[in-house]
Amino acid sequence: MKNKIIIKNYLSKIKNKYKHKKIVLCHGVFDLLHFGHLKHFEKAKEYGEVLVVSITSSKYVNKGPGRPYFSDKERLKMLSSIDIVDYVYLNDHPLSVDVIKKLKPNFYIKGNDYKNNKQDITGGIKKEKDAVSSINGKIVYTNEQTYSSTSLINRYLTNFDKEQLSTISKLKKNYKLEDILKIINSFSSLKVLVVGEPIIDKYIYTNPLGMTNKDPIISSKIVSEESLIGGSLAIANNLNSLGCNTSIIYPIGEKNIHEKLIKSSLDIKIRRMPYKVKDWEIPIKTRFINKSHMRKLFETNELYENIWEKNNESKFCQKFKLKLKNFDIIFLADFGHGFFKNKIIKLFESTNVFKALNVQTNSSNLGYNYFTKYKKYDYLSIDEREFNLGLGIKNIDTSKLIQYAIKEKKINTNLSITSGNKGSRYLDKKLHIHFSPIFFKDVVDTVGAGDAYFCITALLSKLQYPGILIPFLGNCFAGLKTRILANKKAVSKSSLIKTINAILG
Repeated sequence: MKNKIIIKNYLSKIKNKYKHKKIVLCHGVFDLLHFGHLKHFEKAKEYGEVLVVSITSSKYVNKGPGRPYFSDKERLKMLSSIDIVDYVYLNDHPLSVDVIKKLKPNFYIKGNDYKNNKQDITGGIKKEKDAVSSINGKIVYTNEQTYSSTSLINRYLTNFDKEQLSTISKLKKNYKLEDILKIINSFSSLKVLVVGEPIIDKYIYTNPLGMTNKDPIISSKIVSEESLIGGSLAIANNLNSLGCNTSIIYPIGEKNIHEKLIKSSLDIKIRRMPYKVKDWEIPIKTRFINKSHMRKLFETNELYENIWEKNNESKFCQKFKLKLKNFDIIFLADFGHGFFKNKIIKLFESTNVFKALNVQTNSSNLGYNYFTKYKKYDYLSIDEREFNLGLGIKNIDTSKLIQYAIKEKKINTNLSITSGNKGSRYLDKKLHIHFSPIFFKDVVDTVGAGDAYFCITALLSKLQYPGILIPFLGNCFAGLKTRILANKKAVSKSSLIKTINAILG
């Protein structure tokens, strides 16, 4: 059997090699090959003499947790074993546009389920159609019987545990993908304001050289570094990616040394309202990473916490007081770096706008930044440890601790508590607790996951959607965030929808 797996440079040569033959291209993930795929390839081969099948590389597959099930190498090998397939190619792009333009096929073959462009949530099908048109090719939709690889993988190969299966069962009884799509699209009706401290996350990638001669420490070589926006800025990007009309108020130093990074990283649709302060700069959190294994070695912090020591809180309040009423939701992102003092807190507590609150405890503010400093809010999202610290209690079951906090009037509803890989809980206005497990376990970086959960669950809470949906969608959105290094990019709405479809499929 000839070697059918080809490299990028060979794509453009196929057209010259088969000058008088028609070339046909099929493209997809082809994770779990089944009878439907075989019929699809057979129909495709009827349109030409040379059949090329390209697959999307794993890093661009947005079909939910644990997908693709098979590796790039395994999928290539399975496809190359099919007699009617002449060539197989690994496409290192999210779409097949690059393959189409290099191969220049006479026919581009897709399944009938791709014909409805209204379901093209990513806009990818249109881009592929335009690419086919640009090389004078023709797109053909086959009418062969289709099977869902997602359903087959979920049924036979995915090892969902009892908690995951129970959650999936409850959701499928009450919601279709179309229902959830409408819910996510409803976010575009909201005008949201993010208020809080920005953060710069600096990543320094190193390779270890070994032990030093004179001291018992590891010597490492710096390979590269990059700076990424975080804190309130990342929250604004997440909300914008969900379709919200987003604005942000944040403090910034007079030197404004990070302006270029902020401008290039914050989506242009977001309305920025920076507030200049004296003798203060945006906190920088530097993480040193072992590049070989992408593991964090240690972290350093450059913090400037006394924002209001040489600045007037009252002036800030006067400047923004009248603007608050123009929004549907105000996101208070308190990272504990000195922005939210008494007058600022009272300003936001005095407004009737829906207030979503996230208060973070970290190594620099431990003991000084608990959610209990806020009395009036409409939604609180917090992790389990921060909840325990705020109440001054530990080693108690989270659900029981929520009941205690309700009884002692320590919290307002609505409330979310995230517990890392143990899932999350949502307390609604009727004091019902709704639980959802996590679905993503292949974590790249947890930085920003809690912020992502905060964003989407606050929107759902504001719009008063059923409690069963809130922790599930929160975990899906946060889970996708853990697959992205820091806040290198926001999770797209299309990725979220594909993930939900994969889990419930």
